[in-house]
Amino acid sequence: TRTLAMASGCLLYSLGIWLLFLLLGLVFYRKAMLQPYVGYAILNSLAFLFFTAALSLLISTFSPDDNVLNMLANIVGLSMSFLCGVFVPQSMLSVLAVGRFLPAYWYIRANNMLAGFGKEVFDLGFYWKCIGIQLLFAAAMFALTAVAAKQRRSTAT
Repeated sequence: TRTLAMASGCLLYSLGIWLLFLLLGLVFYRKAMLQPYVGYAILNSLAFLFFTAALSLLISTFSPDDNVLNMLANIVGLSMSFLCGVFVPQSMLSVLAVGRFLPAYWYIRANNMLAGFGKEVFDLGFYWKCIGIQLLFAAAMFALTAVAAKQRRSTAT
């Protein structure tokens, strides 16, 4: 179907860009890329990539116009960034109760743990919890996209 083709194209494009940046990192930062936790960080970024691709696809099913799509992407992206600790360390935020319900929070938590920020110690079980939550959000976004696309098709005919 059209939705499956759009999802596949979105994922392939996103994976291509992700791989390009990964290769550039290997070229320019070879020594840093061989550190012990880098593989976990790469997997964490891949899990978040699946979520962001799914969210982009979901938003695009509702948006009739490119300008509206850009506006929605900025609102969602910046809101999630402020609520989850992208710009300010999570230890300094008072809104983390809200952020815990967003996948960016779990992405940042895993990165903080891998880097040792905020006195977090690496815990493999907690790491997999962070990855799992991000992947569950991605699956939910893909499912919502399928439902929304089917609903749009049924109302269009």
